[in-house]
Amino acid sequence: MTTYHYLLLLATSFGGTWLALRFGRRYNNLLQISLSFTGAYVLGIAVLHLMPGVFADGDHQPGLWMLAGFFLQLLLEQFSQGVEHGHVHSIHGSGFRRTGFKVMLGLSVHAFLEGMPLAGYADFHAYVHGHAHAHGHDHLFWGVVLHKLPEAFSLALLLIISEVPKRWFWLAVTFLALMTPLGSWLVAWIDPQAAGIKVLIALVTGSLFHIATTIIFEQDNSSSHHLPWRKLLAIALGVGAAILTL
Repeated sequence: MTTYHYLLLLATSFGGTWLALRFGRRYNNLLQISLSFTGAYVLGIAVLHLMPGVFADGDHQPGLWMLAGFFLQLLLEQFSQGVEHGHVHSIHGSGFRRTGFKVMLGLSVHAFLEGMPLAGYADFHAYVHGHAHAHGHDHLFWGVVLHKLPEAFSLALLLIISEVPKRWFWLAVTFLALMTPLGSWLVAWIDPQAAGIKVLIALVTGSLFHIATTIIFEQDNSSSHHLPWRKLLAIALGVGAAILTL
């Protein structure tokens, strides 16, 4: 991870916040389309790059960590209320502080975890495939970046419609924006071995699996199991973009 990567993570988070402040609910339809693309792209990256990497040596242990990541994300959503995949519900009344704290706790843990394997992913990719260098393999990074935009937008919109005071609004969005870079920086500072990075990647892969499939399945808001053509096109483009990274 370079300074450029850290700055791009921050810029994406604050970009999502700006979109929420600028367009608010008027941006909601476009948000759903972008979520369809992002969910499909993240799913493609998980299947085409992350899973082959963690299972490259034939060890079945990563499967346990993937399951752990999947159900950990399910647990975190009990706190975050699904904000990380586009759910926006206003929080008002006496329960605001407690509910708002739970949302921020769930989102922050999720953001921190998805940042942890970023610092060592390129080296891990080179180790798995026997490359002489570790450059040019940012598949996981770009998947996280694409995920950060709707995540930050959803949180900012949640805080806006909940009429949160400005100082708490900016504290919340800044704190969340810092969590993913912080997770990456911490792992870079610890500098774990490839086996440790593999565990982190497997854990995050399970989490991303949950988020991506939830996004795709929830794009049908009716009981007819019929997706609008725009969302189908966005999903096809997301999968196509993932395939092009091969």
